[in-house]
Amino acid sequence: MARFFFALDLPKETKQALQTVQLACEPALPKPTKLTNLHLTLIFLGNVEPKKLYNLSAYANQLRQEITSTVPIIINHADVFKKPKVVFAGLHQVPQWLNTCHQRLLRKATGLGINVENQHFYPHITLSRKVIELPEYQRFDIKSAIESFSLYRSDSTPNGVHYTRVQLFKFNNTNQM
Repeated sequence: MARFFFALDLPKETKQALQTVQLACEPALPKPTKLTNLHLTLIFLGNVEPKKLYNLSAYANQLRQEITSTVPIIINHADVFKKPKVVFAGLHQVPQWLNTCHQRLLRKATGLGINVENQHFYPHITLSRKVIELPEYQRFDIKSAIESFSLYRSDSTPNGVHYTRVQLFKFNNTNQM
């Protein structure tokens, strides 16, 4: 079985701004996340049976219609998770709509019998893996409007991890910046 997760879709401009942060780090990041792989995970599902995934996707489609306001997120700091040695970009504040998406997907997934690996929600965007300490970086303040989230499949390849969008969920009424 493939591994799956739900994540916010970051606009191209946000990904480019995050790539600028990656490139400005001193020392250079050892394994920077590819531009195409930058995302903010809502919930990591791991291996999931097709029927459960179908039911959770149907619920996600309902959820995206119920979220009526998505105020922009503000990405403004970097930090390190010591295990698994990841440098990430974090949010200034977690908007209520983002917590609601996470909590409702988590509740539905566990209700379907999906064993969600990490239930604690700390919204972040992985900038690099295999990092020993927090590199120096320029201050940044990235404001990002979020219009959708997606279900992704994660595949390990000889060239690193590759994420494939399985299904897109556009929010019903998105606030613009």
